[in-house]
Amino acid sequence: MLYPERHILSKSTFVRSSQCLKSLFLYKNHFDLRDPISPSQQMLFRRGTDIGTLAQGIFPGGVDASPKDHYSYQDSVAKTKQFLADGAEIIYEAAFQFDGVLAALDILVKNNGKWYAYEVKSAAKVSGAYILDAALQYYVITNSGLPLANISIINLNTDYVKDGSLELRKLFKSNSVFNDVINKQKQVKLKIAAAKQVLADKVLPEISIGKHCFEPYTCDFMGQCWKAVPAGSIFEIAGMQRTKQFEMYDCGLKMIKDIPGGFPLKAPQKLQVDFFQKLEPFIDKAGISKFLQKLQYPLYFMDFETFMPAVPVFDNTSPFQHLPFQYSLHFKKDKSAEAVHKSFLAEAGSDPCKAFL
Repeated sequence: MLYPERHILSKSTFVRSSQCLKSLFLYKNHFDLRDPISPSQQMLFRRGTDIGTLAQGIFPGGVDASPKDHYSYQDSVAKTKQFLADGAEIIYEAAFQFDGVLAALDILVKNNGKWYAYEVKSAAKVSGAYILDAALQYYVITNSGLPLANISIINLNTDYVKDGSLELRKLFKSNSVFNDVINKQKQVKLKIAAAKQVLADKVLPEISIGKHCFEPYTCDFMGQCWKAVPAGSIFEIAGMQRTKQFEMYDCGLKMIKDIPGGFPLKAPQKLQVDFFQKLEPFIDKAGISKFLQKLQYPLYFMDFETFMPAVPVFDNTSPFQHLPFQYSLHFKKDKSAEAVHKSFLAEAGSDPCKAFL
């Protein structure tokens, strides 16, 4: 079996480079500086993998070209070629490589002699980032010699309500992004060239922090690039749009304490700035008194928690529906009464909604 040379860019590093070329350089050359992956991020990655596997059931009976590990994608490329040569019509995790760029696809299907590409996303909507992702896949696959009649993104259908066994064709919905992908082919080619050039130059790009640190994904090298941003910076102003924050930062207005009087701010922001500059607490006694006068006994103080499974676990629920599983309630009958505490925690594996009520 003939294996291609190791790739320069993968789909994920292409997406990274499209967000920030500096992030690409750090990822390739200084991986040790990457921020630790949080448990919540790991859960999202695992969820994406699990949902991709679940969606394979829409097209059953396929062959799997998955690599044994993240270092063996050239094996996947070779297996995909062999599956195609052997006449396979459904391939999971098909991998292609062109001009040093690798792209793996969740599901590749042949129907009436034509090939259709499907990429699965564990989300409710198709984003611009997903379309760029698909555009890279189309570029690599078609330039590898396999024409595609269509390319679609499969995502979760939030209108689906579980009733018994999962109905995959209702749980998922397929959205053709073919026209958008075609329109982005020139852009993809230019972005690939820019990414390759950065890696060939072996010089860290001089790119300042900006909105690209958060869009479309929060960068995992913020610990490196943001280490010069001190505590008390304008990025700590609550409720201020990032665009405004970066306008201020780029103009040299970096610290809350340096914001001049009369600077246009919303009322809550002005309170925060005043505190930083005067170091004096603000207590709205009149506002608190007005609020307390409106209260009527009995009083209830409730806190609750929910979870949002991407794939519905219980009947009569939908993808990403909030399901309450815990509450803590304090009840005060009158002003002189002691607060009475009630609490609830659902049993694992059972539908918490009815028990919650």
